[in-house]
Order: sequence, then structure tokens, then C-alpha cells
Amino acid sequence: MHDAGLRVPRPLAHVRLASGERVIVTEWIEGVPLGAALDAPAALRRERLRELGALVRELHETGWVHRDLHRENVLVASDALTLIDLQAARRGAGATARLRDLGRLDFSLRGVLSLPDRVRLRAATLGVARPFDARARAAIRAVGAASLERGRIHAASRARRSVRAGRRAQRFEAEGMTGLISRDADEAAVRAALASDGSATIEVRLYAGAFSDRWRGSAARRAWRVAHALEASDLACLTPLAFVEGRSGSRLALERPVSASSPSSADARALRERMTEAGFTMAGDAANGIVATANGPAISALEEVDFVPNPGRATLPPAYRN
Repeated sequence: MHDAGLRVPRPLAHVRLASGERVIVTEWIEGVPLGAALDAPAALRRERLRELGALVRELHETGWVHRDLHRENVLVASDALTLIDLQAARRGAGATARLRDLGRLDFSLRGVLSLPDRVRLRAATLGVARPFDARARAAIRAVGAASLERGRIHAASRARRSVRAGRRAQRFEAEGMTGLISRDADEAAVRAALASDGSATIEVRLYAGAFSDRWRGSAARRAWRVAHALEASDLACLTPLAFVEGRSGSRLALERPVSASSPSSADARALRERMTEAGFTMAGDAANGIVATANGPAISALEEVDFVPNPGRATLPPAYRN
């Protein structure tokens, strides 16, 4: 990639250690991640987006795909953008792989950029300018679909990992049941709340056991998984602190909002629309299972939410496949 003129760190050495591990040594790039660099005045931010679009388009036109293209893998140094973390990169990939690159990048920037700025970036990566014709609009929408596809894959992965002890949660026992507790939670406070069915700051939900729990998992486990999938999709919900389960049933501990009330119908409808777009469904009318908190509307009825992690495969229109 360096020999092709792409802006990547200059490779210095590739060695195999005595342990058998392989190491690559590159020049050091003194810069900041793209996400931080985009926190800038509108004119500078849009110039950065044009530069990023040109860089990604050059990457693809040279015959490469990054395959891990997100805002932390683009550095801004000396007013230039550099691609890093190239271990997954491949050459000779087709249109589907290029579209996935664009979808990953768009998905990683959704919490940093407005939709209009993301559309500007999509156009820059595709090499199209306003006014967009029908083929350009279709290609821009395809990148949006790939971004949603990436979002669902990310949410499904987070949900799977959420029910295993690891960086975010640890094993937990309380009230004769076992489960997980968030590493950020106050264990003593959660244990006390589970023992007394709740407290001023922690809500505890009790679920009776069901025969279907044998293959679906307990209701508390399912709500815990859904909460983490919602969080990974940037959808606000009540914060899960712990869940425990046993033969007789299960319990879920949630952070109780400081203030909670019924949301406006417009806020509830907007949140439900975002849920549907991200692959979630929830029973009930527009306001059912959603509360208004100090930070905006949040999903509270986690037990009523289902997640469909497999959207249709996004594809570029024929004009952009070569």
C-alpha cells in the first residue's frame, strides 16, 4: 500500500520473534484519531470529510479494501489523513467488500456526524457531486444500508458477548441464583436491592420461570442481552446492572432514573422508528415501554423487545461495482 502511494505508515521491518510471533515495525505517526479531529468548526470538518472521502476512494481504486475501516483507524497528523491498523487489509476484493468498508466507516461516525455530513462523506467516497442523479442517490443509499447492516452485526456481537464474563461484566451470585453483574455497578448496593426487591436507586424486576426458558434463556437474561444490543445501537434504554437466574425464576437489576415520566407521542414515535431501522421490534403502541428521563426518551420495557440481527445484504448499483 505504501509503494502504491497510499497514505499509510512507512513499513520499517517485519520480523519473527523467538516465540514464533510475527511483528511489523512502522514509522510512528504523531496524530489524533479522526473522531476527535472532526470536533471542529463546520468548514474545517467538511474539508476533513472531503479529504477522507478522497483517501478511501484512492484506497479502493488502487485495488485494496481495509476491512476494519472506522474512525479510530484514521489518524489526522500534520493536516493529512493516514490509515492505520492494516492487518485485515486485502487486495483484489470486489464491490461487496468495498461497500462493507464504506458501511463500517459510516457506522463508526454516526455518533460524531450529523446525517447530512455523513451523506457528504458517502458522496466523497463514491466520487459523486451534487446535484445527485438517480444512480448516485442509489449508491449513497446503498452505503446507508451497509451502515445499518454493520450496526446490526455489531449489536448482535455485543449481545452474544454480554452474557459471558469479561471486560464489561463478571460472574455474580445472589439470592441463591447465579448470573452477571456490570463491573461498573456497586455490588453491595445491587445485592441489597435484589434482596429487598428494589431500592431508591435500583429497580428490580422479578420473572417467573417458564418451560421455554430452557432454550430461550430466562426472561432476565433476554432483557440483559437486549439492553446491550440497544446500547450498541445507540438507542437509549434503562441501564442494566445485573441479572441472576435459577430454577424458580430470574431477576434483573436496573438503574432507576432520577426522574421518569411519560414521553411525548412524537418522542416515543421517533424512538420507535429508530428501533425499527436498527432491527428491533417492541409490542404495544408508540408510547408503550418508553419513559421520558432527564437525558431524553429511553426504552424501559426490555422484556418486550426483540432483535432481528440479519438484515438484507446491501449492494451497490451496477454503475459503481467496478
